[in-house]
Amino acid sequence: MSQQIHDKITTQYNARNCPETIGQPGHDLIIALLSVWKERGFPDHFEIGNKALSEKCGTGPTNIGPLRKHIFKEVLIDNRRIFSYKSVAKSQPGIYRINPALLKEVVVEKSEPEVKKKPEQKSSTWDIVPFKTLPELSETQGIAHTQLEILNSFGINQLRHIDCRYYTPSTDDARMLYALFRIYTPRYIKEQAKKAKSQGITNVLEWLGACSE
Repeated sequence: MSQQIHDKITTQYNARNCPETIGQPGHDLIIALLSVWKERGFPDHFEIGNKALSEKCGTGPTNIGPLRKHIFKEVLIDNRRIFSYKSVAKSQPGIYRINPALLKEVVVEKSEPEVKKKPEQKSSTWDIVPFKTLPELSETQGIAHTQLEILNSFGINQLRHIDCRYYTPSTDDARMLYALFRIYTPRYIKEQAKKAKSQGITNVLEWLGACSE
Protein backbone atom coordinates (compact mmCIF):
# COMPACT_ATOMS: atom_id res chain seq x y z
CA MET A 1 0.00 0.00 0.00
CA SER A 2 2.76 2.46 0.86
CA GLN A 3 4.39 1.80 -2.50
CA GLN A 4 1.08 2.76 -4.14
CA ILE A 5 1.06 6.03 -2.18
CA HIS A 6 4.63 6.72 -3.26
CA ASP A 7 3.77 5.96 -6.90
CA LYS A 8 0.66 8.18 -6.80
CA ILE A 9 2.62 11.12 -5.40
CA THR A 10 5.43 10.67 -7.94
CA THR A 11 3.00 10.35 -10.87
CA GLN A 12 1.02 13.47 -9.95
CA TYR A 13 4.22 15.36 -9.16
CA ASN A 14 5.50 14.75 -12.68
CA ALA A 15 2.08 15.26 -14.32
CA ARG A 16 1.84 18.75 -12.81
CA ASN A 17 5.27 19.69 -14.26
CA CYS A 18 6.60 20.30 -10.77
CA PRO A 19 10.23 19.61 -11.79
CA GLU A 20 10.12 22.47 -14.30
CA THR A 21 8.27 24.76 -11.87
CA ILE A 22 10.68 24.46 -8.95
CA GLY A 23 13.91 24.00 -10.91
CA GLN A 24 16.62 21.37 -10.71
CA PRO A 25 17.82 21.99 -7.11
CA GLY A 26 14.25 21.85 -5.82
CA HIS A 27 13.46 18.76 -7.88
CA ASP A 28 16.57 17.00 -6.57
CA LEU A 29 15.55 17.77 -2.97
CA ILE A 30 12.00 16.42 -3.42
CA ILE A 31 13.28 13.25 -5.10
CA ALA A 32 15.85 12.81 -2.32
CA LEU A 33 13.15 13.07 0.37
CA LEU A 34 10.87 10.63 -1.43
CA SER A 35 13.84 8.28 -1.78
CA VAL A 36 14.63 8.45 1.96
CA TRP A 37 10.96 7.84 2.77
CA LYS A 38 10.96 4.73 0.57
CA GLU A 39 14.32 3.43 1.86
CA ARG A 40 13.06 3.62 5.45
CA GLY A 41 9.91 1.65 4.77
CA PHE A 42 7.39 4.47 4.19
CA PRO A 43 7.00 5.70 7.81
CA ASP A 44 4.58 8.51 8.72
CA HIS A 45 7.62 10.64 9.50
CA PHE A 46 11.39 10.36 9.43
CA GLU A 47 14.45 12.26 10.59
CA ILE A 48 17.37 13.36 8.45
CA GLY A 49 19.89 16.15 8.88
CA ASN A 50 20.86 18.73 6.28
CA LYS A 51 24.32 17.23 5.83
CA ALA A 52 22.98 13.74 5.04
CA LEU A 53 20.29 15.21 2.81
CA SER A 54 22.89 17.33 1.03
CA GLU A 55 24.78 14.19 0.04
CA LYS A 56 21.63 12.83 -1.60
CA CYS A 57 20.41 15.92 -3.44
CA GLY A 58 23.64 17.81 -4.17
CA THR A 59 22.60 21.08 -2.52
CA GLY A 60 24.90 22.55 0.13
CA PRO A 61 23.76 21.97 3.74
CA THR A 62 23.33 25.69 4.42
CA ASN A 63 21.06 26.03 1.37
CA ILE A 64 18.72 23.17 2.31
CA GLY A 65 16.59 25.30 4.68
CA PRO A 66 15.79 28.18 2.28
CA LEU A 67 15.23 25.77 -0.62
CA ARG A 68 12.95 23.57 1.48
CA LYS A 69 10.88 26.56 2.64
CA HIS A 70 10.37 27.66 -0.96
CA ILE A 71 9.53 24.38 -2.67
CA PHE A 72 7.27 22.98 0.07
CA LYS A 73 4.85 25.82 -0.75
CA GLU A 74 5.14 25.26 -4.50
CA VAL A 75 4.79 21.48 -4.71
CA LEU A 76 1.13 20.51 -4.16
CA ILE A 77 -0.64 17.20 -4.73
CA ASP A 78 -4.46 17.53 -4.65
CA ASN A 79 -3.89 21.07 -3.36
CA ARG A 80 -1.92 19.78 -0.37
CA ARG A 81 1.76 19.91 0.45
CA ILE A 82 3.58 16.58 0.29
CA PHE A 83 5.85 17.20 3.26
CA SER A 84 5.87 19.24 6.43
CA TYR A 85 9.06 19.92 8.38
CA LYS A 86 9.78 20.43 12.05
CA SER A 87 13.14 21.62 13.35
CA VAL A 88 14.23 19.85 16.55
CA ALA A 89 17.55 21.40 17.57
CA LYS A 90 20.55 22.89 15.83
CA SER A 91 22.66 19.78 16.35
CA GLN A 92 19.87 17.26 15.68
CA PRO A 93 18.22 16.13 12.43
CA GLY A 94 14.84 17.66 11.58
CA ILE A 95 11.59 15.72 11.23
CA TYR A 96 9.88 15.36 7.85
CA ARG A 97 6.26 14.20 7.88
CA ILE A 98 4.16 12.98 4.96
CA ASN A 99 0.86 14.83 4.72
CA PRO A 100 -1.66 12.48 6.39
CA ALA A 101 -4.39 13.60 3.99
CA LEU A 102 -2.45 12.11 1.08
CA LEU A 103 -1.95 8.85 2.98
CA LYS A 104 -5.66 8.67 3.82
CA GLU A 105 -6.90 9.17 0.28
CA VAL A 106 -4.96 6.25 -1.15
CA VAL A 107 -5.85 3.93 1.74
CA VAL A 108 -9.57 4.69 1.37
CA GLU A 109 -9.52 4.05 -2.39
CA LYS A 110 -8.31 0.49 -1.87
CA SER A 111 -9.83 -0.53 1.45
CA GLU A 112 -13.31 1.00 1.26
CA PRO A 113 -14.97 -1.88 -0.70
CA GLU A 114 -13.54 -4.43 1.76
CA VAL A 115 -14.48 -2.74 5.04
CA LYS A 116 -17.80 -3.59 6.67
CA LYS A 117 -19.66 -0.51 7.80
CA LYS A 118 -19.76 0.18 11.50
CA PRO A 119 -22.95 1.52 13.11
CA GLU A 120 -21.76 5.12 13.10
CA GLN A 121 -21.05 4.90 9.36
CA LYS A 122 -24.78 4.79 8.71
CA SER A 123 -24.75 8.55 9.02
CA SER A 124 -22.93 10.43 6.26
CA THR A 125 -22.20 13.23 8.75
CA TRP A 126 -19.05 11.41 9.84
CA ASP A 127 -17.76 11.25 6.29
CA ILE A 128 -18.22 14.79 5.03
CA VAL A 129 -16.10 17.88 5.68
CA PRO A 130 -18.43 19.91 7.97
CA PHE A 131 -17.10 23.42 7.35
CA LYS A 132 -15.75 23.00 3.84
CA THR A 133 -17.71 25.97 2.50
CA LEU A 134 -17.17 28.21 5.53
CA PRO A 135 -14.49 30.95 5.56
CA GLU A 136 -11.46 31.00 7.83
CA LEU A 137 -12.00 32.59 11.24
CA SER A 138 -10.44 35.98 11.80
CA GLU A 139 -8.54 36.65 15.03
CA THR A 140 -11.51 38.51 16.50
CA GLN A 141 -14.34 36.43 15.03
CA GLY A 142 -16.29 34.11 17.32
CA ILE A 143 -17.72 30.69 16.47
CA ALA A 144 -21.48 30.48 15.96
CA HIS A 145 -23.52 28.42 18.39
CA THR A 146 -24.61 25.90 15.75
CA GLN A 147 -21.00 25.45 14.68
CA LEU A 148 -19.92 24.91 18.29
CA GLU A 149 -22.53 22.17 18.61
CA ILE A 150 -21.01 20.39 15.62
CA LEU A 151 -17.49 20.86 17.01
CA ASN A 152 -18.56 19.34 20.33
CA SER A 153 -20.68 16.47 18.98
CA PHE A 154 -18.31 15.29 16.26
CA GLY A 155 -14.99 16.56 17.62
CA ILE A 156 -14.26 17.53 21.21
CA ASN A 157 -16.61 14.96 22.78
CA GLN A 158 -14.96 12.25 20.70
CA LEU A 159 -11.40 13.40 21.39
CA ARG A 160 -11.84 13.53 25.17
CA HIS A 161 -12.54 9.78 25.19
CA ILE A 162 -9.23 9.23 23.42
CA ASP A 163 -7.01 11.80 25.14
CA CYS A 164 -7.85 13.34 28.53
CA ARG A 165 -6.12 16.56 27.44
CA TYR A 166 -9.42 17.49 25.76
CA TYR A 167 -11.61 16.81 28.81
CA THR A 168 -12.01 20.56 29.32
CA PRO A 169 -11.78 22.05 25.81
CA SER A 170 -10.26 25.49 25.50
CA THR A 171 -11.16 28.23 23.02
CA ASP A 172 -7.93 27.52 21.14
CA ASP A 173 -8.94 23.86 20.77
CA ALA A 174 -12.28 24.87 19.25
CA ARG A 175 -10.64 27.31 16.80
CA MET A 176 -8.04 24.73 15.73
CA LEU A 177 -10.76 22.13 15.26
CA TYR A 178 -12.84 24.62 13.26
CA ALA A 179 -9.89 25.03 10.86
CA LEU A 180 -9.47 21.26 10.57
CA PHE A 181 -13.21 20.80 9.93
CA ARG A 182 -12.70 22.92 6.79
CA ILE A 183 -10.30 20.25 5.46
CA TYR A 184 -10.97 16.85 7.07
CA THR A 185 -13.96 14.69 7.99
CA PRO A 186 -14.81 14.01 11.68
CA ARG A 187 -14.08 10.31 11.17
CA TYR A 188 -10.59 11.04 9.84
CA ILE A 189 -9.76 13.39 12.73
CA LYS A 190 -10.96 10.80 15.25
CA GLU A 191 -8.84 8.09 13.62
CA GLN A 192 -5.80 10.35 13.59
CA ALA A 193 -6.32 11.17 17.29
CA LYS A 194 -6.11 7.46 18.13
CA LYS A 195 -3.01 7.13 16.00
CA ALA A 196 -1.42 10.23 17.56
CA LYS A 197 -1.99 8.90 21.07
CA SER A 198 -0.30 5.59 20.20
CA GLN A 199 2.72 7.59 18.92
CA GLY A 200 2.89 9.81 22.01
CA ILE A 201 1.72 12.94 20.20
CA THR A 202 0.02 15.09 22.84
CA ASN A 203 -1.87 17.53 20.64
CA VAL A 204 -3.39 15.99 17.54
CA LEU A 205 -5.02 19.30 16.56
CA GLU A 206 -1.69 21.14 16.32
CA TRP A 207 -0.15 18.11 14.60
CA LEU A 208 -2.85 17.90 11.95
CA GLY A 209 -2.84 21.66 11.54
CA ALA A 210 0.89 21.65 10.79
CA CYS A 211 0.48 18.88 8.23
CA SER A 212 -2.33 20.69 6.44
CA GLU A 213 -0.33 23.89 5.91
